[in-house]
Amino acid sequence: ETARFANWMREHNLSTGTLNGFPQGDFHQPVVKHDVYLPTWAESSRLEYTIGLADVLHGLSSKDQQFGTISTLPFGWGKQNGSKDFLELCQANLLMFAQHVTKLEERTGFCVRLCIEAEPGCFFGDNSELARFFENWLQQLDDSSRSQVQRHIAVCFDVCHAAVMFENIEKVCARFDELKIEVAKVQVSSALIADFDQPNVSPKLARRLSSFVEPRYLHQTKIRGNVLHDDLPIALATQPYAGTWGIHFHVPIFVAELPDGLLTSQEAIVETIRLLAARPNVDWEVETYAWTVLPEAMRPTCLSEGIAQELLWLESCWSEVVTTSQ
Repeated sequence: ETARFANWMREHNLSTGTLNGFPQGDFHQPVVKHDVYLPTWAESSRLEYTIGLADVLHGLSSKDQQFGTISTLPFGWGKQNGSKDFLELCQANLLMFAQHVTKLEERTGFCVRLCIEAEPGCFFGDNSELARFFENWLQQLDDSSRSQVQRHIAVCFDVCHAAVMFENIEKVCARFDELKIEVAKVQVSSALIADFDQPNVSPKLARRLSSFVEPRYLHQTKIRGNVLHDDLPIALATQPYAGTWGIHFHVPIFVAELPDGLLTSQEAIVETIRLLAARPNVDWEVETYAWTVLPEAMRPTCLSEGIAQELLWLESCWSEVVTTSQ
């Protein structure tokens, strides 16, 4: 179907620059939770699936298109008990992917970059951990393999995930630059932020936050300077209502704040644009997938209108940030 779809896109003046290769199964089944991290990068089926995506992405590319990106998971959920075997299998599969797309570029001139996306609670829970992995891995590789990795294995920077972990965006981007690992894809997304240290907000803020508890997706919750909970209902049930919480819930990016003192990490999007807008060959993708599980009052009556509102907000924000920077 790739060729037929590519023809249809050309007829409608559309193009495909990036694919989301993180989920390998049905991401909209009734319960997803931890299943989204399967199969891991230690399994051959993940390698085969992602190689298939690279071939499809090339098939959908236009004649003048030189680059394409695929985002992927940070190896799997949890630390896999620190297993050396797990890490070595993941590295071997990534290297085989890099070798495949190196040959693809030699044959066609089209460069595919696989972008690893750090996520709270995963093998790489934040971008600092991902940078340390690249640093250690690159030191182990011979010159040829290192060159292939730096050309074809990159970073997907998810703004929501970084905000949940309270990361310093400027520092992590600078670290990847030092390692010559590109931030080749940005997922423009926004997290929930609950600051329980605001005066007179605690009970009503907790009630507002509980309206975001739902059964489909995992909503990791980080208490700033403290513990990371696997899911929001666990944090609400066990954590004192104090401090600042970052919650992995992709809310519409045009929303800055909600009732009862609940905030979003929209400012992190502005900061990311300021830092990365001028870089060439970066794919920017708005990644709000949680429309159907938002509290009823936040759901748009028409999904396409909600998506359009996000894109219009991003276009306006982009113009303002870039103009101010100049």
